[in-house]
Amino acid sequence: MSLSRPDRIRDAMTDTDNPYQASDSVLPALDADEVPRVVTFAVAAYVAVYLIQAVLLASSEHGSMYNLMLMAIALQGAFVALIAIGLWARMQWARIWIAFATVFSLFGVAQLLGPGRHHMEEVAIATHVVRIAVTVLLFLPSARRWFARRRD
Repeated sequence: MSLSRPDRIRDAMTDTDNPYQASDSVLPALDADEVPRVVTFAVAAYVAVYLIQAVLLASSEHGSMYNLMLMAIALQGAFVALIAIGLWARMQWARIWIAFATVFSLFGVAQLLGPGRHHMEEVAIATHVVRIAVTVLLFLPSARRWFARRRD
């Protein structure tokens, strides 16, 4: 009796003596060498969050910290560009850095959820939530397949 394709894949993935050992199987190559939609959407959302923050800074009042904030937003722009290029190039380190940066987003949301918020803090909360969502998207199975090790 022949097993169906999903049964063969499941058996191949679980065929080990140690059930806690990670599978060392290599994912099959994608049918087309195009970026999955979930990765495209995640990169677009990540870049959009940066653009929203840059526009908010540009439209804010020019206080004593304005030049320092301009330098910080420029450095953040370089980080976002590096991450976006890394994601397009299938670099695993880009996903790891986004996951690491998500910790800061979690702290940011926790800090901003306190009482007496300013109306602009609602935008900041939304940008943190989008960053967290981007991290989740980049670890979905369809995105994992984009970053998986390939056979030569």
